[in-house]
Amino acid sequence: MSEELQIPQMASHASSDQTEPPHIPPVEHEPSPPSAGDAVDNANVDIASLQAEWRRLMDTKPVDGDVCYVIPRDFIQRVLSPTDCACVKDFASFVGKLDNTRILDAAGNLFPLGEEKVETAFVSPELYRSFQCHFGSLGPPVIRNVLVDAEGNAVLERFPPYFLVHTLCKNAPTTRAISHIGGLESHSKCAFSLSQTKTFKDLVDTIRNLMNVDKNSSLRVWFITTDNVEELSANIPVSSFINKIQHKKIVTPQVMKFSLQSQGIRSSRLHLVVEVSEKSSKKFILDQAVASTSLSSFDMNKITTTGGNLGLSNLGNTCYMNSALQCLVHVPEINFYFFYDLFEKELNRSNPLGNSGDVAVAFSNLLHKLFDYPGSSTSSVTPREFKYTIGRYSSMFHGYQQQDSQEFLSWLLDALHEDLNRIYDKPYCEKPELKDEDVENPQAIVDLAKECWNLHKKRNDSVIVDLFTGMYQSTLLCPVCYKKSVTFDPFNDLTLPLPVNKKWYHEFTIVDLSGSYLDSFIMKLEVELSKSSTYEDLVAYLSKHLGVPRDFLFLFEIFRNFFYKDFQEDNYQQSFLPINEIIGDDDAIFVYIIPYTPDDRIIPVINVAKDEDRSYDITEPFGIPLFIVLNKQSECSRLSQIEKKVSLIANRLSTANSSESKSQATIVGGEASDEVMTEASETSQEEAKESSASITDSQSDAKYDIRYYREGNPKFSSSYRRHARHHVGQPEKNFAEKILNIPHERPHFNNLPLLIEAFSKPQRQNSRLSTERSDSLEPKLDDQNPDANLKVLSDDEDGNLCTPSIIGDDEQRSIGENTDNETNWDNLDSMFSSVDNLPPIENSKSAEGTSEKDSDPEKNEIDGILQGNELLVIDWKSHSYQDYFADTDKRAWENLDYVSNPELEENKRKLAAQQRTTISLYDCLRNFSTPEVLGDQDLWYCPRCKEHRRATKTIQVWSTGDILTFHLKRFQSARSLSDKINMVVDFPIEGLDMTDYVTSSQISKQPLIYDLIAVDNHYGGLGGGHYTASVKNFRDNKWYYFNDSRVTPLEDPKECVTGAAYLLFYKKRSSNQFAGGESVGQFIDKGRNEFEQKLSKLKDSLLQVTEELGLYREQEAVESANSLEVENNEEEDLYEDAEDDLQKVPALASAKKSRSPVTEQNMKFENQRKQRLISKGSDSPRSVNINLNYSSSTSNLASPGGSTDDERDV
Repeated sequence: MSEELQIPQMASHASSDQTEPPHIPPVEHEPSPPSAGDAVDNANVDIASLQAEWRRLMDTKPVDGDVCYVIPRDFIQRVLSPTDCACVKDFASFVGKLDNTRILDAAGNLFPLGEEKVETAFVSPELYRSFQCHFGSLGPPVIRNVLVDAEGNAVLERFPPYFLVHTLCKNAPTTRAISHIGGLESHSKCAFSLSQTKTFKDLVDTIRNLMNVDKNSSLRVWFITTDNVEELSANIPVSSFINKIQHKKIVTPQVMKFSLQSQGIRSSRLHLVVEVSEKSSKKFILDQAVASTSLSSFDMNKITTTGGNLGLSNLGNTCYMNSALQCLVHVPEINFYFFYDLFEKELNRSNPLGNSGDVAVAFSNLLHKLFDYPGSSTSSVTPREFKYTIGRYSSMFHGYQQQDSQEFLSWLLDALHEDLNRIYDKPYCEKPELKDEDVENPQAIVDLAKECWNLHKKRNDSVIVDLFTGMYQSTLLCPVCYKKSVTFDPFNDLTLPLPVNKKWYHEFTIVDLSGSYLDSFIMKLEVELSKSSTYEDLVAYLSKHLGVPRDFLFLFEIFRNFFYKDFQEDNYQQSFLPINEIIGDDDAIFVYIIPYTPDDRIIPVINVAKDEDRSYDITEPFGIPLFIVLNKQSECSRLSQIEKKVSLIANRLSTANSSESKSQATIVGGEASDEVMTEASETSQEEAKESSASITDSQSDAKYDIRYYREGNPKFSSSYRRHARHHVGQPEKNFAEKILNIPHERPHFNNLPLLIEAFSKPQRQNSRLSTERSDSLEPKLDDQNPDANLKVLSDDEDGNLCTPSIIGDDEQRSIGENTDNETNWDNLDSMFSSVDNLPPIENSKSAEGTSEKDSDPEKNEIDGILQGNELLVIDWKSHSYQDYFADTDKRAWENLDYVSNPELEENKRKLAAQQRTTISLYDCLRNFSTPEVLGDQDLWYCPRCKEHRRATKTIQVWSTGDILTFHLKRFQSARSLSDKINMVVDFPIEGLDMTDYVTSSQISKQPLIYDLIAVDNHYGGLGGGHYTASVKNFRDNKWYYFNDSRVTPLEDPKECVTGAAYLLFYKKRSSNQFAGGESVGQFIDKGRNEFEQKLSKLKDSLLQVTEELGLYREQEAVESANSLEVENNEEEDLYEDAEDDLQKVPALASAKKSRSPVTEQNMKFENQRKQRLISKGSDSPRSVNINLNYSSSTSNLASPGGSTDDERDV
């Protein structure tokens, strides 16, 4: 015997993550242990009688195939030796228990014969039970079968055949289902031992039971052997079974009655492949596969000239992957490298930077599916396993989100390179630098390039490098010390920016409150900036184009006639975000020109009116927000001056006041405003009163009321901070207060307090409102203290925000500092996404205009000074609103003229003309090498200056691979901004001349001519799109259009030249047949020869399987006919001799039971002789001849003693 019964230990094959060994169900029937009823009364048993009975049982000759028990030999010697013990109980104590553990190794297996620590013997089940009843036992029983040789000698079948079962499946097991657990489970779904004395029918029945195969399903068993058979997976696809299993024999129907040993199956580790018929069709998948495979498919010429036109199914947003794969698998050299399985010779599974070779294997499997079976009826392949594999090694491509095809191609080429890298031990290489004295030496630059390439090859050497890799030459020039740095870097695809300047356009509303810079009070201006511009670039553009100092420009977003965003806020995002992400296309941005000095305060002014629907008591803003500028010392405390400036600015909103407003002084700044801002402050009270009276009489008597709103605990605007930076020469005290404050919350405009109420009675003397309201206000005031009974709002215990009380500068700043971080005002855009979401400010003032709490009169004393955090509100009377603003033609903020911008109009005209034309690939190549100055965020550290500099950078193509991939940079990015350019780039189908664009070619005078082989297309925009591929199939030299699973011929390759072209694949013209140099060509030629030999073997393998299946069907038909004939004969006998049969049954059973071993053995040899005679006849079934040169293993499962181990009965 050469192999024992055991379950293979997981340590021999299992991976470290498996913790439990697989369960192998027992096959042999194990007699049940003695029960309580089997116990004997040892007190009444004679020891001598027992020993005599034991000798009798031992003298019984076993029959071939009988079950026996293996026990220690010395135990038998002790129980049969003479004894002086008076009773069996004492004898049992003397002999001890039957210890089975002594004959087993640590794994629970018998020792090979000759290596036993304890000699063994085998006994019948009856004798074993007797020993167990009288002496007890330790350890599990060891059960085997008995073999009787030709001389009639009984030997123990110490190591019965051990079977590992594989299942035949239609397709390869999915990668998702393959767990690298190794061991038994990685080899077989079930494993078991079966005595060689059993028949093949017993073998098939055992497999059927262990695999739970339905009785209605047919089952076929193959014995197989091949190289690396132990590495076979549990599920073997049909293609691998035919092509990769070297030797296979089917178990035919006519050998079912023969024993395993009769066919040469003795002690060995055997692999079986089981195929089960399909439930629906009742057919075997192997029969279908053989029937659908033509022998012509193994013709080398046909294989290499057909196929390559299968699509790839879209698994869900995987068009980016499908298009890139179609381009790559149709590169001839890549195709042959994987199709001829040459990659297996260079697979690097130990590379720490690689993917254990899995990506290369998955790519090869997918390529074979696309090219292996050109005669297949399917039109597409599902790349599910490939997608799963790349998802395991790249989080970017793990899910099913939309991805960029160029990013995928770049990752795939890098992954394939690392999986196929011929360098196993990468040396450390320091990047060389060009000496300063050699920067103008062409030969020194050539030598540096060669050195950099050689260093790269020392760490990176694969077929990907041979075909795709080229080198950039990068030159950096310091603008200060003129230090020049020259470096070389490898690339697999050449990214070409398109020579198109993407611009950002937006219309702004310009409000000139100075009256000095625009032809009209309000005008429109369209702005043109680069998409990468920032907010500071916008302010610089406005300042330059309008001729306004930057400090006088204030930008706001207006929504529902009120402030929505203050761009003067110190928002860090504005310093680096592109302007397109700061200002949306539909945002209404107003630019105010407001001249001021550090001694001024800028006060916002809002116009409001009641809703025309009187059922709603709602007051809402209209028009546009405006501003007035007040001198902190001379005007903020003068009510008449405030009213005068409010009146002027109110009249500017309506064209009904255009004649008189033009005669008025302007509101702020400039020479025209001197009368209002300076002279008015110097006039006597009488002059001011007369002036005020004239305005009141002519314009403002009944048109509007002036109200105000002040934020308590205001979130101070940082406007003064931005403008302070522009006045670094001014003392810091000039900017201690904010210049302009915008309410951060939209207030309720109903019942706001009147501005006049914020001033004391003496301060109202020059006010027109004081005269108008004196009668109504006087009765409400205390005679001694005119302001004592004035009901005002203050910060109450509930923290109401609205208050008309004047707060000192220091206190106000303290409040602002304490609350500055309470709210993130940069998030206002997201908070107020709709009109309804704008949060109102609850006005604690009651409908009657009184506060909820009466304050101490002394604490409510008002000093009448505007602090700068007020919002003035012009509350228009209903009749005045109808007179001045109901007619849209009278609204000064509508139907605006445009500020002239001839430069923008010319640029637009040029851009429109450019978009109507096409640019060539040569234009992109020329644009690629254009020097550029690095930005502030991409500074270069100059080693000579020891500083970061805005160096001038020039990138040139030094060398290119034989497969040249262009990436047309249609997605233009500027920091977090991206957009797509749909311009058509004209590229040649044949004869792309790269000589003038590759530096090394210019030096060597070697022509570089390329021809197009594939195009990866992208349709749509950045938010969503679709990828396709236009590819030249090298097998039939025709162009095809691959749209996922749909493939259509492309009549004219010039149809590839569209605005969707994204990746271009070119192949270099060469005298060699293959790209990549002579080494690649020789490698492919050698692989082709080996593949042709493999095809011949595959053809022979298919013929072998076909022959085996034909033999099986023939014998199945014969057995079916014989079974039918036997059934008919038995049916006739059943009626004729039913009574005789009933009488013969007991006799036959008795005769069979009393048959001697010699008779049984003679019958066995007679059956074997008949089998040999049958196998010689041409019309008789031949022997299955299962023994496929199985060799005995010398592992811990095997015995070195040969194929049999004689172990005689004692």
